[in-house]
Amino acid sequence: MKHLFLVIISWFPVLQVQAISNSDADSLLAKAEALQYAHPGKSLSLTKMAIHHYSVSGNIEGMANSHFLLGRLFYISGAFSQSIRYQQEALKWYSRLGNKKAIAEVHSSLGTTYYFARQPGKAMQEQQIAMAIYQKLNDSKGIAITLTRIGHLREKEKKPELALQLHNRALVYCRKSNDSLILAEIYENIGSVYEDKEVYPKALEYYRLANALNHSQKGNKAQITIINNIGDCYRKMGDFKQAIQFTHQALNEARKSDNQYEERSALRDLSKLYDQEKEFRKAKIYLDSAYQITEMLYTDEGAQQVALLSTFYELEQKDRKIELLDKNKRNAKLTAWIYLQTALIICILLFVIIWRQRVRLKNERKNQKAQEVVLETKQKLMQVELDNAWLRESKLSSDLQNQYLLERELQQELQLRSQSLSSHTLQLIEKNGLLEALQQALLKAIKAEGAEKNKQLREVSRQIDFSFHRDRDWSNFEHFFAQVHSSFYDKLKMHLPDISRTEQRLCALIKLKLESKEIAIILGITVDSLRIARYRLKKRLKLDEADSLGSFIELL
Repeated sequence: MKHLFLVIISWFPVLQVQAISNSDADSLLAKAEALQYAHPGKSLSLTKMAIHHYSVSGNIEGMANSHFLLGRLFYISGAFSQSIRYQQEALKWYSRLGNKKAIAEVHSSLGTTYYFARQPGKAMQEQQIAMAIYQKLNDSKGIAITLTRIGHLREKEKKPELALQLHNRALVYCRKSNDSLILAEIYENIGSVYEDKEVYPKALEYYRLANALNHSQKGNKAQITIINNIGDCYRKMGDFKQAIQFTHQALNEARKSDNQYEERSALRDLSKLYDQEKEFRKAKIYLDSAYQITEMLYTDEGAQQVALLSTFYELEQKDRKIELLDKNKRNAKLTAWIYLQTALIICILLFVIIWRQRVRLKNERKNQKAQEVVLETKQKLMQVELDNAWLRESKLSSDLQNQYLLERELQQELQLRSQSLSSHTLQLIEKNGLLEALQQALLKAIKAEGAEKNKQLREVSRQIDFSFHRDRDWSNFEHFFAQVHSSFYDKLKMHLPDISRTEQRLCALIKLKLESKEIAIILGITVDSLRIARYRLKKRLKLDEADSLGSFIELL
């Protein structure tokens, strides 16, 4: 029944969200990138549309690229706080994607944005994070551009030597990547350091190298800046003729490319040149022109930022309205499906309850019959178990009787063995006494002479022959002792693993509670020697002086 329920539920359609294809969203983003400089407002609208579609389809890479583009759009417009916000959002998306190279690029871009937002500390921090990632990736191009940007920051910190070291390291990596634009940027940065150090010939050398590399990109901002820097170097060197020539060239290029920032910079430099040439009228004309462009730039920048932020705000409001409408539609559809599915579930539950009730009644009737059969079977089994219990009780009684007889037999056997052990002990005592008598007889024979001596020696020989058959006494003693005290020797070796055979015999005799004189006779030693042997054994067992050797052996 459970499986039937699951199958029925699976027939219902699931609520789906219609989304534009990823390829169309990619196309929107590509158009936005193409328009980011010429039409930032339109580029912003297209980017927001792309973000909406990427969000619906769950495209993480698209979300990351879109937010990064938004950050660039606000950076171009000078809205640095918004730029930082969206670049940080892009960083989160790239982190989810695991794209290390893109993460490094965003950190480097954030460093540049923080620099223009007048936060050099954070700018340095972001560039160093980017550097660490590029080094792990062994990305020569990324390392080169990050090194030269860090060098530029060090230059602004008034650390020209450190800045030069970083720029020179950047040159090494840049030559590996073979990127002329990055190389031109590094040469320009090195030239800037030498210009700050007032080493103008060196500065001109690197500015010319940068200018040569940028020649193919004629009219771009980098080339105009370099030409203007060359003119500025000549001005600082006092070569006003060359300075005016290069600064006019920069001015013309800026006007051709409609780059008002570079045009203003060139006009300011020309004003300074003519002021130093004492042509004050021309100096004033160029300075006034620079002021006019400055006013226009401030007005245009403000208007552009206002327009961009206004567009962004309107798009945000529209997105919220669209999102709210979509949410209401989804909620309405979801509510309808919930009501429908709830009604269906109630019907299914009613059907299941009725069906289960009928099955339960049918099963109860079957169970009742089965229980009657089981009850009858149980009664028979109980009778059989009762009979078996009487048999088991009878068998247990028989087993107890047999156990009693066996214990009695073992007790008798133990008594016999104890008697045998005592007998062997007495035999040992007797034998050792005999040996002592033989020793006395031999001493007499040694002192006797002639026939008497021979007679006494024959008597000693006879006594020795008589005692030969008793050489098995010790082995028989140990055999019977082991039967009576089965685990004695094992326990003794646990306390003293390297115990000698003589020490084992001494312990066995002490276990039998024999007197010291009897033990000395059995072992064939004097009582004094026995006392020394007991003392040594006590020390080897590591017993205290107050401890009794006999009590210790008795407990084994």
